[in-house]
Amino acid sequence: MMYPNHAFFTKKLITIYLIILMGFCHNIIYAETIANYIPKNHYLQDFIKTDLNQDGKTDYLLLTKSMSLEAIEENRFEQVVDRNRRGIIVLLKQDIGYQKIAENLTLFDSEFEDGGVYFPPDLSINIIQDKITFHYAHGRYGYWFYTFRLQDNALKLIGFEAHSNRGPDPISIISVNYLTQKVKYARNITESQFNEKWVEKWKTIPNLPLLDINDIPTIHDDKLFDITHGIDLDFLD
Repeated sequence: MMYPNHAFFTKKLITIYLIILMGFCHNIIYAETIANYIPKNHYLQDFIKTDLNQDGKTDYLLLTKSMSLEAIEENRFEQVVDRNRRGIIVLLKQDIGYQKIAENLTLFDSEFEDGGVYFPPDLSINIIQDKITFHYAHGRYGYWFYTFRLQDNALKLIGFEAHSNRGPDPISIISVNYLTQKVKYARNITESQFNEKWVEKWKTIPNLPLLDINDIPTIHDDKLFDITHGIDLDFLD
């Protein structure tokens, strides 16, 4: 009767060992540059070199992940998975060392979240000049993304956009511009990729704040979506 639990414990130990090994290897490779900026009990999962403030020096965006043992669990397919959350650290190169302008260690879900009947949304990170976009692809259901801009040595949320699809057919688009304080809702009333017919509605939200990335608990926080409420979605009248 003890065998299933024993097997789970063994798989969990192996997973924990691999997590620690990944963190250890990354710290060896980047010991002279960015490893000192990785908090305790986290490891460097990936990184992007960039020049975020356009000063000709190499800056870094670090994708980190917690190594908490409590988040190692068995999923419904009897696979041991790492549910630890991921986060980011953004470092601007100085004459000596780096200036840390962002550290949010719980911003993103684990890449091993349960996707239900579908795969979990796939995160990718893109940087163009002083803007960082976190893009989530969700296959036949569409995609959405958040855009942050470097402003006053902080990363501020300036845009959010979500595209809802039904397979190849585009259904709707929600776009939030935090700079103009406007929300656009567009709907394809044919609900088909053929003969698309889009209609739009707009809403102005006074005093819409530019949120600092350090102040957002998670990228899916409710307050990022609440601003789209109250739009009349009846496009057929």
